[in-house]
Amino acid sequence: MNHIINSVKLLIASRNEEDHEVIMSSLLGQTDFQITGIANDEIGAIVKTEVLKPDIIILDLQLSEITGPGIVKAINRRSPSTAIIFICDKKDRHDEVYASLSAVPGISGFLFKETDIDKLTHILRIIKMGGNYINASVTIEFLHKAALINNKMYCKIEKTSFTLLECNILELLACGFNDTRIAGELNYSTGTIRNYLTGIREKIKMKTRVEIVNYSYASGILQSDHLQFKKNPT
Repeated sequence: MNHIINSVKLLIASRNEEDHEVIMSSLLGQTDFQITGIANDEIGAIVKTEVLKPDIIILDLQLSEITGPGIVKAINRRSPSTAIIFICDKKDRHDEVYASLSAVPGISGFLFKETDIDKLTHILRIIKMGGNYINASVTIEFLHKAALINNKMYCKIEKTSFTLLECNILELLACGFNDTRIAGELNYSTGTIRNYLTGIREKIKMKTRVEIVNYSYASGILQSDHLQFKKNPT
C-alpha cells in the first residue's frame, strides 16, 4: 500500500494502443510508478489531467498536431505541477510542431519511441526529481526551424550577455549533453556546472532546458554550426 501512496502518478495520452502497451510493459514491476489513466485524444488528455492530477503525463506528439501549444497550456492551467513528456516516432516529421512547442513553458522532455522507451524508467526518475530529458537527435532536428519560427518572440527581449564558459555550457546543452557530460567536456565538477546552469536560468528567467536551448538558439546566442560537430553524445 505504501508503494502505491508514494508512487509517481502517470497518465498516458496516445491514440495508438501499441503505445499504451509498450509503456505499460516498460514500467512492469516498477513500484515507484503508477499508471492512473489512459487518454486516446487531446480532449481526453486535458480532462483526465484535470481530474487525476498526474505527476507526469506521457503525451504522444501527434495529439498536439491540431492544438499545438494549446494542449500544453490547457494542461498547465488545470494541473500546474504536472510534468509533460512528449513521445514521437523517428520516421515522422514534426518540425513545425516541435518549433511551436519549444518556447512553451512546462515541457520536461522530448523522446523517441524507437530509442528511448527502453530508458523510460530512468527518464521518468529524472523528471520526478525535477530534471528534464531532451533526446539529442530531437534537439538537433527541431532547433533550426524553431529558431526561425520563434525568433520574433525573442527579438523584443533585451539580449543577455554571457561569459565564455556560459556560452560553452549552452552549446553543450544544445547538443543534448547532461550535467555530468558537460562537466567532463569542460573539465569542471558537476556541481560547478549545475551552479552555472542555475545562474543561466536566473539570467533569462527560464526554467527548463528546452526553453533555455531554444532561447539561446532563436536569439542568436548559438548558431546552427554549433550543433554540427557533436551530434552523438554518449
